[in-house]
Amino acid sequence: MKRQRISARRRVRTSSALFLTFFSLAGLTLLRLIPLRGGASALLSAGGTLLFCGLPAALGLLVVDGRQTHLLANRALSSAQVLWLGAVGALCVCPMSLFADVLTALASKFGVQAASGGAQRFALMPALVQSVLLAPLCEELFFRGYLLGVFSRYGRAQAAAATALLFALAHGANPAGQAVFGLLLAGLVLRTGSLLAGLLVHASYNLTLLLLTGVGLGGLFSGLTPQSSLLRLLGCGAFVWALRRAVAAKGTRAAVPDALRVGRREALALIAALLAVSAAWILTEVLR
Repeated sequence: MKRQRISARRRVRTSSALFLTFFSLAGLTLLRLIPLRGGASALLSAGGTLLFCGLPAALGLLVVDGRQTHLLANRALSSAQVLWLGAVGALCVCPMSLFADVLTALASKFGVQAASGGAQRFALMPALVQSVLLAPLCEELFFRGYLLGVFSRYGRAQAAAATALLFALAHGANPAGQAVFGLLLAGLVLRTGSLLAGLLVHASYNLTLLLLTGVGLGGLFSGLTPQSSLLRLLGCGAFVWALRRAVAAKGTRAAVPDALRVGRREALALIAALLAVSAAWILTEVLR
């Protein structure tokens, strides 16, 4: 088993990872140039996530240079780690939004105008599927799964920095904040030895943003007013505390063997689940 993993690691070519990265970044950049709104925009965003993040992840881990599922950090997490990582993702809204507002204020001092996204309107089902399920899963598999594993041959710190930079380029908006978020996710994956750590934080962060926007509380986490700044500074303290508890929580050293091995029944069940979610999504858009 050890010899097979070593030989498989040697077959992983950086050139293959760079080609898949170029394909992903080019596709995501083109999608941002297409002016669509409403349901068409949501469907295009989900399709783009699957095509330009999910597909490169699957190709890199299962097809290119042989089966490379050993690149995934797949140690099991303890219940305490899962709890604290979920809290880290939810509380990450505070430092991320505060950091973005500070950068915007500094940019305005030099006459640089930040792009405004305006008021966001969305249907619940498409937003949940895209932000809490598809985006975290596909992006974590590609950036912190395949790419982090490939670049780790050059050093853990270098791999974390490289994937964080590529993660920021893939998102376009707020690149500095996305790079910091990418560093946090990569650091947690390397520290815990589990890709699930990054997935939990990513999904929890997106879900918190979605809920705040949906219930009309997004204004409390934007702007540098005294009330908003104080609230987020307190949240930053809670974020640091939760992060320390998540890092200090004990996990298990056991790795899950053959993390991506899927049998025929499991594959059929997965396809059925995706079709059901897609049908619910389309029905929601039709009834709007």
